[in-house]
Amino acid sequence: MILDPQPFRIDDMLRGLSPIVAAETGARPIGLRFDVDPALPRHLVGDVARLRQLLGELCGDAVGVTGKTELALSVAVIQRSARAVAVEFAVHDAGMGSGGSDSATRQALAALMGGELKAEDVPGAGRRLRFCVTLPVARGPVDDGAAPMPFDDGAAGSDRAPERRLAGMRLLVVEDDRTNQRVARAILEAEGATVRVAANGEEAVAAVAAAEPQFDVVLMDLQMPVMDGFTAANRIRQDLGLRTLPIVAMTANVADADREACLAVGMDEHVGKPFDRRHLTAVLCRLAGWPAAPGAATVTVASVLPAGVAAAALAAGIDIAAAMSRFGDNGALYERMLSMFVEDLPAMPAQLAALVAQGEAEPALRWMHTLKGQAATLGAGELSAVAADAEQRLAAGVDASGFAAAAQMAGGALAGAGPGLRALLRALQAAAAPDRDRPGRQ
Repeated sequence: MILDPQPFRIDDMLRGLSPIVAAETGARPIGLRFDVDPALPRHLVGDVARLRQLLGELCGDAVGVTGKTELALSVAVIQRSARAVAVEFAVHDAGMGSGGSDSATRQALAALMGGELKAEDVPGAGRRLRFCVTLPVARGPVDDGAAPMPFDDGAAGSDRAPERRLAGMRLLVVEDDRTNQRVARAILEAEGATVRVAANGEEAVAAVAAAEPQFDVVLMDLQMPVMDGFTAANRIRQDLGLRTLPIVAMTANVADADREACLAVGMDEHVGKPFDRRHLTAVLCRLAGWPAAPGAATVTVASVLPAGVAAAALAAGIDIAAAMSRFGDNGALYERMLSMFVEDLPAMPAQLAALVAQGEAEPALRWMHTLKGQAATLGAGELSAVAADAEQRLAAGVDASGFAAAAQMAGGALAGAGPGLRALLRALQAAAAPDRDRPGRQ
């Protein structure tokens, strides 16, 4: 066997699997769902016929043993450079595994493409058949620079294109916290949106004033340095005269009073943090006047997490299933965001102490608000709740002793959360290490 590498579109290759799987299902209504990493380039170079042959056979075997009405094929970016990307393809079934998964032909196909086919038992969830290949990123006319996107092919044999609820929508995300910036961007770009980020209200007003064409929707955080979201929204409405540009407030405060304050300055809607993807995309479609396209089915990750990761999350008090859903079931993205938070964690007590020494409630209020949102996004509910309580105390105008007490409470929660979060990060890194260290991934 020899390879015939050619530029190809990953979405076209995946859609071509549906008829192959449909032929195996017979009268059984088994759906085929693709769970594709948002970081995956759309155009790659490879032998698409051999790749589709191998994936089709693995999916066909899984159909024969699954007791479910849906089959999942995940495509994850393991490592990426400017010229190539290491991609893991994995087929999940709910049975006892595919009897032919270790056949010489399939092993040869995987080896020919520079990978190795492996079968893994997933406790309580059947088997996972996976292999990883390194594929060049296509250059030239076929690479139009379009954002990578998720796939939902519906029932096996369906010819419909993948649904991207925000495909082509132009969005401005106004957010000062880098973790929230990256999470929002990943979620929105995975749905097909084009996203620009502004770090504060002043940058947002400048971006809106210069936009050509104009943004379809502005997503505005409220508590930011330099210029807050309320002032920025008022400037967009009054100074720029943009009365109809949809502005959506993003905040971890979800009380009726907060919603009314947003509407009072001309914002159109109010969404909470951490984000609920389905609700957020529905709000954006409604405000932009776009049809509400059906969304891609989400993957339930709790049952397929490595045992070490699940145990570490439980010990740390992390609701990792909810957090992973928030991150679009992108484990690599969740790991990066957790790593950033853990990296920042040692400096947080000193930052908090400096705010106490200043004795000014407003900067401390913003700091607590940011911590509340970050912790909730990562699934650290207890830490988020402590930050929320401290934020409420500061907003109520406590005296100096109350200010110090709120800060001490938050500092204690940070110190207590640190070991568990670091252990979870190590577990995530260890779970990903076999793929990262495999030959060809350097």
